[in-house]
Amino acid sequence: MLVSLRHAVECAYGQDWSGKSRIAVVRDLTSAQITDNPISLARIVNQFLQPTIDLNIIRVGADLFFGSYEQKIEFAIQQTRVLFALVDLRLGQINQLFINSNDTFYVIDDHAEAEALTEDWSFPNKAIDVFFVHAYLGDTVGRSAINGSCDKQSLGEMTGCVIALEHTEEITALALAHEIAHYLGLRHHGDPHNLMHESLPNGGRLETNQAEVMKRHCFVYPECRAR
Repeated sequence: MLVSLRHAVECAYGQDWSGKSRIAVVRDLTSAQITDNPISLARIVNQFLQPTIDLNIIRVGADLFFGSYEQKIEFAIQQTRVLFALVDLRLGQINQLFINSNDTFYVIDDHAEAEALTEDWSFPNKAIDVFFVHAYLGDTVGRSAINGSCDKQSLGEMTGCVIALEHTEEITALALAHEIAHYLGLRHHGDPHNLMHESLPNGGRLETNQAEVMKRHCFVYPECRAR
């Protein structure tokens, strides 16, 4: 399929309410997340046409966040972007959302509390809700449904991912990728080098068959999708 560079970027960013393009090719391509050097236009077009997921990054207890928390979140997003790009799955829109400490619990006591958090604070769009909390009591680093629902109003199950920020940057980054992969349908894997090994840190690898499972999830949109 032949497409123009502008068309490829519009597939990723869409148009505004008036139907006009929201992108400027020169401006937006300068921030394209490409690791190859030098960068070819063909590589940029291919990136924008990859299967894509959007994320809602939700800071729980945001008024009490430390600067180190923000660094961990940014690092986790970038590392997840890199890990998923290796299997041709792209992170698209990253929506930044905030919940103050007096509105809900920001230290998770148990799995029931994590589930309640995702049910009470789901955001009505086609992005995976990722709740960053201050701490998760016990040995848990993160929690997610396996093959999570695309109906975020459904009850009795987790409708997002919950990740604690009390650990190192590396563990937080792997936890983000690991829990998103759970939500997209992956189960634990016995290989300690695989992203889905139950212990963190691990090698962060994903196999081709795992990528194919994730790409079939209803929150993954292929190529050009009307927003």
